[in-house]
Amino acid sequence: MHATNLPKGTQMLIYQDVKSQADKVYNVSGRYRIDALSHAKVDLFVDFLDSSNKFINAKKVESYSNNTKGYITLTNSGTTPPNTAFIRLYAVIRSTASTPGSGVIHVDSMSFHYNNELNMISNPSFEGRVQFNGLAADWGSHIDREASGSLSVVKQTTSHGTYAQKITASKLPKGTQMLIYQDIYAEGGQAYQINGQFHIESLQHARVDLHVDYFDSSNAFINTNTFKSYSEATKQFITLSAQTTTPQNTAYVRVYAVIRATGNKPGSGVVYVDSMELKKR
Repeated sequence: MHATNLPKGTQMLIYQDVKSQADKVYNVSGRYRIDALSHAKVDLFVDFLDSSNKFINAKKVESYSNNTKGYITLTNSGTTPPNTAFIRLYAVIRSTASTPGSGVIHVDSMSFHYNNELNMISNPSFEGRVQFNGLAADWGSHIDREASGSLSVVKQTTSHGTYAQKITASKLPKGTQMLIYQDIYAEGGQAYQINGQFHIESLQHARVDLHVDYFDSSNAFINTNTFKSYSEATKQFITLSAQTTTPQNTAYVRVYAVIRATGNKPGSGVVYVDSMELKKR
């Protein structure tokens, strides 16, 4: 979406109508890459309508007012009002000042589903589309230049759903790593619970980390935290989980699953990741 010359309070948007039920707890999310914003903000927004298409209520799910370096997940939850027959889900560029607003954003992976608990991570169980490099949709990846490895989405070994993400790393010099990650909007000073399911098929001179970085609204790094590490192979999926409170100036967090080399000899590992979760406490 590319919007220009937006007077204050005006907007450019895309939307989709989705059949819904009344009095149901829902989660809504979307992935946004914000290349440029001036005197404007981005909204993830929901309208509720009845069976005669009459407007019932509206809810601004989340807003973001800064450029991003990549895609960021906006997500929230609520309960549909009585008489809801369908919802209208929007991605919006909305002007905010007397000076005309503008913006360039990319929108992906919009989702509306029923769930009593909000998981803030998009595609947490690695279902759906697979990217060209073998990585599930909505996730990013990194491997240090000195190392080698591969990614694949597999059906044979899962803890939830149909698929899991397989990470295969080899020839990792000490201190180097291979990882997958996702950026998620978060509030400063907020307590969060972080969980992930890991089946470690093999590890040599390496460990597996559940890891989080914190960033501010200008995309500057604030702090890092390795919550949980595991250094042995497992016979099945195990849960790595931790709790955190974000620094006050946090705008978003980056959640990682990591294979990290630990010894003087090259490290390697094969790990299956599933059911990643970030939620408020």
